[in-house]
Amino acid sequence: MVNYGVCPFIYPGSQHFTDGPYQQLAILNSVALIFRLSTGMLSDRVGKLNTAVPVALFTAIMIFIMPACSTVVGSVMFALFFGIASGAWWTLVAPCLMALAKDVSEIGSRVGFGFFFIALATLVGTPIAGALLKAGGSYWAPCAFGGAVTTVGAVLLALARWILVKRHGKWKV
Repeated sequence: MVNYGVCPFIYPGSQHFTDGPYQQLAILNSVALIFRLSTGMLSDRVGKLNTAVPVALFTAIMIFIMPACSTVVGSVMFALFFGIASGAWWTLVAPCLMALAKDVSEIGSRVGFGFFFIALATLVGTPIAGALLKAGGSYWAPCAFGGAVTTVGAVLLALARWILVKRHGKWKV
């Protein structure tokens, strides 16, 4: 699954607001709340993985462009758009994991293993991003790492979608 660590939640606000990233987080989380609700309704209509693949790609794009948001306006715009990506993504994680189960008896193990790997990625990815930041002195390297990992996750989601379409024989998965 896709995981991007905490870098997008800290970096932009720390650059442009005197009180730190708190305003940035408020903007990001306010927008995320709206898209947590609307993405769930959309995924019910078009399919969980059909929604998750473009959301994951949008998240990767946002992570790649994050260091370019070097002004206050750019930082606020990033918070708005990353709030969309973040809210949409976290709405889809559990339903996508459940969609991988062949029957109801597998749901607990699929969700458990999925969240185990998400936790492992967070545990390992955040120190890697910190080491890249310390080595490079800017956020370009951690964002390139996070964007690349998220892109790989989006490709793996597309592969899972393709497998489920073949398994179920319908496009809505």
